Amino acid sequence: MENLDPELQAMASVSSTLAELGVESQARVLRWAADKFGVTVSSKSTANNVNGGDIDQPQNSDFADFVDLFDAVNPSGNLEKALTGAYWVQVVQGASSWQSQQVNNILKDTGNGISSIVDAFDSGQNKTPALVRQMAKSGKSRQARKTFKLTSAGIRFIASKISGDIDAPGEG
Repeated sequence: MENLDPELQAMASVSSTLAELGVESQARVLRWAADKFGVTVSSKSTANNVNGGDIDQPQNSDFADFVDLFDAVNPSGNLEKALTGAYWVQVVQGASSWQSQQVNNILKDTGNGISSIVDAFDSGQNKTPALVRQMAKSGKSRQARKTFKLTSAGIRFIASKISGDIDAPGEG
């Protein structure tokens, strides 16, 4: 390694050290190093940088249970409840997409179920910018299983609610 460029040596050393750690530990070490050396890091494809945007999000480990997230968001109205459940599944649990019933089951478990969760997600799709998008539908009836995904705007909205920076988008 002594013949390598000093920058490459540093990268090799960091890589081998971080490889021994879990993902959350790696993130903590990298945040510490960036703070220590006054470096701002921006990436378009990191795990905590969901959907390729520069979104400053709460860490997934901030919420041990869905109720912790729900309390942090303090949703008002069905749209915010639905978005909060979707954020739990997509961002905290890491699902790339999810079915509306899956989100409603999480809400029901905490006594916050929505009588028509698809209507709530439809109102999120009708916002500008859209907060959620339907990805697929299995079946032809209105009751068919629908698969959704939060948009970058939807993720930013819930992250902002958690940090207390934003109010409701309104029911639409």
